[in-house]
Amino acid sequence: MLRRPEHLQVTDEVWNAWLDHVKASIYAGLGSSQPNPASMILDPALTGSGPRRPHDTYRDGPTSPHPYGSSTTGAVSRSRHRTLEDNTGKKDVVGGGAGIVTILLSTQIVLVEVQITIMSVERVQVVAATVPLHPPLEKDHDQPPTLEKTSVDNGLYDEDAEDILKPSRELSDAGKEVRKELKQLLMVKFRYVCNVPEGKPWPSPDEECTNEKTGKRYLLPKFNTNVNDGHNRTIFDKVAGLVWTDLQTLGMPACLENRKAKWDKNVLFLFAKDTYRNLKDDWRAQTIPEKGVAKRRKEKAQRLLLARDTFMDKHGVDPAPLVYAEHMSDEGSGPEDDTDTARKVWTKAMAEKVGMADTTDLEGVTFLEVMKCPWRTEELGDICHELYGMWRASLTAKQKKRFQTIHVHGTDRESPWIPLDTPFNFGIDMDWFDVAKESCEHGHLLTDWGQWEDPEGFGSRKHAGPSGTTENGNEQDIEQRMNGEDS
Repeated sequence: MLRRPEHLQVTDEVWNAWLDHVKASIYAGLGSSQPNPASMILDPALTGSGPRRPHDTYRDGPTSPHPYGSSTTGAVSRSRHRTLEDNTGKKDVVGGGAGIVTILLSTQIVLVEVQITIMSVERVQVVAATVPLHPPLEKDHDQPPTLEKTSVDNGLYDEDAEDILKPSRELSDAGKEVRKELKQLLMVKFRYVCNVPEGKPWPSPDEECTNEKTGKRYLLPKFNTNVNDGHNRTIFDKVAGLVWTDLQTLGMPACLENRKAKWDKNVLFLFAKDTYRNLKDDWRAQTIPEKGVAKRRKEKAQRLLLARDTFMDKHGVDPAPLVYAEHMSDEGSGPEDDTDTARKVWTKAMAEKVGMADTTDLEGVTFLEVMKCPWRTEELGDICHELYGMWRASLTAKQKKRFQTIHVHGTDRESPWIPLDTPFNFGIDMDWFDVAKESCEHGHLLTDWGQWEDPEGFGSRKHAGPSGTTENGNEQDIEQRMNGEDS
């Protein structure tokens, strides 16, 4: 069994994995150019004690050993080409790469690293098939990689830096900012790779979506599978690689240079999977109508909660207990009878309702008709509308451009939806409740309605007015009607 040459820059494990005829060819190449060892004069730069490690393109990116520039240690230069000048003025170029080391003699003898590509094509193919460029991705179990050895040792992060793969609730504000920034970059790049901008429906993976300039097909995820699908993992790897390259070549936001937060390319790959999961919700909403309605309600509730602090500053009470996705009003993007004629009539009616002077040219204008919730009291509806107004007022001009749809309120259109999450007592319209609880269609959904005491600051527990009484008597009204009494 041939032993690994001491100067060959590969590990014993890699050497042992190579076939015998590959090892023999390496020895043959060394034998033809090996000088007399007694006459060798080695470059001191190659015998120094500085730390070295092979360049890892998956972790280090295309040109640098880490995302923030060259190492601050006293290690030897890792530049791709190094020029040494001899006494006669002639120059020898030393090419970097992990391969066979050949000793060349000139006026001074310089140790040169020769790339494996000087071998025959056949030898390169054998080595490439035996030793991969970087380890293959293992089956996904959502296990975060260990970042300490590739981070702190390189001087990238402080010893007490936090791993942003931890749950968001456990991160500091700096860690949350880094996590948010990376996920935003990945979302934009994911849509770019798939050629599906925000607002555009997702095509089927079987569709021919081709780049007209290059003639190549766009990568489209398979949403009917999961993150372990090989096709999807190819997309994750490409998206993570593009973001990684952009950060090194185009520069990175200041928050990503924070030494208190650890991340690397493996983190980008894991976050790309999270991006896939989020986009899968969009795909479900697009293909399953019920999922689409549920998604819109959830998004509306999340927006209302963004105005929580503003509402508390104004009224002194917390509106969060009132905000449920299932309590959000439904919205219609068209008439119930969705024909061309009916849609034109509906669009004109919506324009007139919001006071638009010109209703003849409505091309490109999008309306949403906010439907009434017959089960909901005006008090609860007014709170939701106020929260929406506060959220809308907090947006910048740039943010408002993302929400160009015109919401139309005050129409007679009602939603048949009955929420599965029981509302607080003050939020139930008792006239509607008296009829609905006796119906076969809705009665079984209302068995625990009227049994949830109002939260502090609302309904029967609203702060007392000047007379010392509360401003709402809906709680007593509900109790009387539940007991069969007339009010």
